[in-house]
Amino acid sequence: KFLHYYAMMRKLSQMAEQEKLDQRSPYKQLLAYSRLTTLTDIKLKDVLDSQPVTPEEVEKAYNANKDPYKSVKVSAIYIAFGDAEPSSIQASSSSSASRIARKTLTEEEAKAKAEKLLAQIRAGADFKTLVKENSDDETSRDKGGDFGTWRITDNVPDLMRKVVFDLKPGELAEPVRQPHGYYLFRADEVSFAPLSQVRDSIFQQLKQQHFQEWTATLDAATKVEFPKPQTPAAVPAAGK
Repeated sequence: KFLHYYAMMRKLSQMAEQEKLDQRSPYKQLLAYSRLTTLTDIKLKDVLDSQPVTPEEVEKAYNANKDPYKSVKVSAIYIAFGDAEPSSIQASSSSSASRIARKTLTEEEAKAKAEKLLAQIRAGADFKTLVKENSDDETSRDKGGDFGTWRITDNVPDLMRKVVFDLKPGELAEPVRQPHGYYLFRADEVSFAPLSQVRDSIFQQLKQQHFQEWTATLDAATKVEFPKPQTPAAVPAAGK
């Protein structure tokens, strides 16, 4: 079917040339513009494909900016407030374990509690013990506060991402407010993807960077001028 359509196109184009339609306006201008845009696309692709990027340049770019390849193993304590559904925890005593329902806190109470826990942890209290006793996130509480490993591209709120990725290993952040509670985030581990895993990505980024620099230079060197039309000479008066 494609070959049949291609044959029809060839026949129609030959008919158009025989009738000199390619020399008639506006078809002549359309053909010229089509050729212009096609050659432009070809040249741009050729420039992009031919941009040189050395292995040393890739390694230098990686070492200069590792943040996009950072991952953080995160733990957290979550203190809910307002309309958030209260949870319950397993409380230990010398005699038996009993189920204790949590009181729903106001936002002010939740913030004060989060700040108090932060002070206790910084003073040496055991983080996982406080997770078990205080966190309102059941899933992470059962895992000692484990929130998994975050990468810079993960779909998490911007404020949480910024706070977590600014942490150093073992560091605890100030309470982070979210719509229904406060989080105390701790960076358990901070690591970076090895160069071998991100080399191709950096290579393509550098090619794009060089290409943009080339097009910027071309753009700066391209000037468009609109010369003022000459004022026509005055017509001599009759008899002069």
